[in-house]
Amino acid sequence: MKTQRNKNGMTLIEIMFAFAIIATVLTLSYAASLNAWRTATSSNQRTQAQYLVQQSLEAVKAYRETEDFFWDDFMDELAGASSGFYMVMLNKDGSEIPNSYVCPAGAEPCEFKLNSGEDKDLKSIGSNTSVPDNTTFILKIRPAEYYEANSNSANGGAPPAGSDNITAVNLIAEITWTDTNGIVSNLAASTIITEPR
Repeated sequence: MKTQRNKNGMTLIEIMFAFAIIATVLTLSYAASLNAWRTATSSNQRTQAQYLVQQSLEAVKAYRETEDFFWDDFMDELAGASSGFYMVMLNKDGSEIPNSYVCPAGAEPCEFKLNSGEDKDLKSIGSNTSVPDNTTFILKIRPAEYYEANSNSANGGAPPAGSDNITAVNLIAEITWTDTNGIVSNLAASTIITEPR
């Protein structure tokens, strides 16, 4: 005689096994999504850092083109700021333009000022909401080497104060920030500023 099995329902073991599969899939999906978000945010932080570094060097170049720029004075300022400096952009009323080196529309011409021996804390610029609001980028510009007239080789460090035969200086902008994984990251770029003719 054959026994008939009831095939209408699921056993408790089958239900638990199905829940385990669903939980595993959800956990893996969450981990993949979180990892993708962290990667995208880190990438956006690096993009912002590159933008801020480039902006700071462009600010120095723009400062060089103003009528308030005097090469010998700039060299003396660099000599006193050998450990680092940052550019400050000022509105017409003399207030500092926060978090940016871009002269806002209607504020032209902006004034430039060189602050030595300090780090500049900058926040994210623009509407890139993928960069966390609490991300602080710490920027410093420093003279890396200088060139004297009639010389093809560079001299390391900041130009000495009072020198009148320096024709160019290589500036390095360094920026540091903490990424979404808690890792301190940094990035640097450089530009050569030549004596105006």
